[in-house]
Amino acid sequence: MFKLNQLIGNKPHDSFLLPKGILIQGDIESKIPGRIDGNVAGNINVESKLVIGEEAVINGDITAVHLIVYGRVEGNIECKTKAVICNNAVIKGGIIATTLEIEEGAVIEGSMTKNRYKPLEEKPRISGMEKTPQPKKNTASNNAIPAIEVRKSISSEPPSTDGWF
Repeated sequence: MFKLNQLIGNKPHDSFLLPKGILIQGDIESKIPGRIDGNVAGNINVESKLVIGEEAVINGDITAVHLIVYGRVEGNIECKTKAVICNNAVIKGGIIATTLEIEEGAVIEGSMTKNRYKPLEEKPRISGMEKTPQPKKNTASNNAIPAIEVRKSISSEPPSTDGWF
């Protein structure tokens, strides 16, 4: 497995670039953000932001925290936060992301799924902070449905379009 962060460093401001004309055959794993403009035949796992350039071709699965795709991906994509599929991108595979933005003109041949994280089954409790349940008073107001008043104002003048353009 090709580990980019061993070659470049682990400083937070570091990033990697795979330039156009380079072909990587094998998996890529990185803890630093990066951009791929070349070709990759293998899976990519980036624990940060990843940009797939306009001329890049990826044949493998991609896992990233934040992803922007301009190029071609033939494989599944899993994004932990936001995936942006730009207007010239071509994706042949499924996409799993918490937030997915698809620009007009992008081509996706596969399924799209919202990544849902499991909520906590029960809220954590702090000892000594528990509330003691208060007995309910048995009155008619406990079963009453709150009234909602809706008022509609009708103006005789047409709405203004000033500020629309």
